[in-house]
Amino acid sequence: MDKDKTISFRSVWEMIKLIASALDTVSGQEENEEEKGWPEA
Repeated sequence: MDKDKTISFRSVWEMIKLIASALDTVSGQEENEEEKGWPEA
Protein backbone atom coordinates (compact mmCIF):
# COMPACT_ATOMS: atom_id res chain seq x y z
CA MET A 1 0.00 0.00 0.00
CA ASP A 2 2.87 2.39 0.73
CA LYS A 3 4.65 1.54 -2.51
CA ASP A 4 2.24 3.53 -4.74
CA LYS A 5 1.80 0.48 -6.97
CA THR A 6 -1.09 0.14 -9.43
CA ILE A 7 -2.56 -3.26 -10.27
CA SER A 8 -5.47 -3.76 -12.66
CA PHE A 9 -8.16 -6.30 -11.90
CA ARG A 10 -10.85 -7.92 -14.03
CA SER A 11 -13.54 -8.74 -11.48
CA VAL A 12 -14.76 -7.90 -7.99
CA TRP A 13 -13.46 -11.27 -6.77
CA GLU A 14 -9.97 -10.50 -8.09
CA MET A 15 -10.11 -7.04 -6.44
CA ILE A 16 -11.04 -8.62 -3.11
CA LYS A 17 -8.12 -11.06 -3.37
CA LEU A 18 -5.72 -8.18 -4.14
CA ILE A 19 -6.98 -6.17 -1.14
CA ALA A 20 -6.70 -9.23 1.13
CA SER A 21 -3.15 -9.79 -0.07
CA ALA A 22 -2.23 -6.16 0.61
CA LEU A 23 -3.74 -6.37 4.11
CA ASP A 24 -1.81 -9.58 4.83
CA THR A 25 1.39 -7.83 3.77
CA VAL A 26 0.67 -4.84 6.01
CA SER A 27 -0.29 -6.95 9.03
CA GLY A 28 2.89 -9.03 8.56
CA GLN A 29 4.97 -5.86 8.64
CA GLU A 30 3.20 -4.70 11.81
CA GLU A 31 3.92 -8.03 13.52
CA ASN A 32 7.62 -7.70 12.66
CA GLU A 33 7.69 -4.15 14.07
CA GLU A 34 6.17 -5.36 17.34
CA GLU A 35 8.91 -7.99 17.68
CA LYS A 36 11.59 -5.30 17.40
CA GLY A 37 10.16 -3.26 20.30
CA TRP A 38 11.17 -3.30 23.93
CA PRO A 39 10.25 -6.40 25.91
CA GLU A 40 7.30 -5.90 28.21
CA ALA A 41 7.94 -6.06 31.93
